[in-house]
Amino acid sequence: SQFFSNQLVAMRLSSQGLLARMGGVRTIVTVLGLLSTVCKAQETSNTTNVCSAPDLSFAGVLAKFERFHRDPVNVGLHVLTTPVIYLGWLSIASKGAGFLPVLFLGLVYVLTLPFQMSPAKYDVLPVALVIFAMEVLAARQFSRHSWLPLLLTAAVGGLGQAFAHWVTGERGYMDTYVMECRQDVTVRVTSLFLEQAYFQLPLVLAVSKPLWW
Repeated sequence: SQFFSNQLVAMRLSSQGLLARMGGVRTIVTVLGLLSTVCKAQETSNTTNVCSAPDLSFAGVLAKFERFHRDPVNVGLHVLTTPVIYLGWLSIASKGAGFLPVLFLGLVYVLTLPFQMSPAKYDVLPVALVIFAMEVLAARQFSRHSWLPLLLTAAVGGLGQAFAHWVTGERGYMDTYVMECRQDVTVRVTSLFLEQAYFQLPLVLAVSKPLWW
């Protein structure tokens, strides 16, 4: 009987140890679940900031754009590559549709941009308009080349910006917007294109001003 009694005590202690270990496992699982919930909430919060409804105000776009363009090297490369992209696409449009439509759209851009800019960033407006006017005039001459140099120019500018994000480790605004937003793909890409195509020059100048001016 003493033997069975010892066996019962041993089984009881073993079961208590097993329950204790199971309780520890449950505690760990609970903690991991809470941490996962917090991380998902934080990720959702960050995504919401980027994926908010299309905001064509300069202040709204700049607030999102600045989050992905803080490294001085990244910003500096964007200052160099943005005019290259503009030259490429303006030249492509000029070659395909003629210079007069491009000139008309350029005038619309120059006349409307001042009314869309944030008063706090009016100091970058003259620089942006001068650069854009020079880009339009340069596109007229550059569009006389064959299609290949024009396409390569636009591609080099775009790849240069992608390289700038890669080499500095900063996530791309475009990549984050397209990959993480839960809106329709067409809405995501179109709204982002409109925001950055219209504000790209003043955006880059605004984020570069504290670093280079």
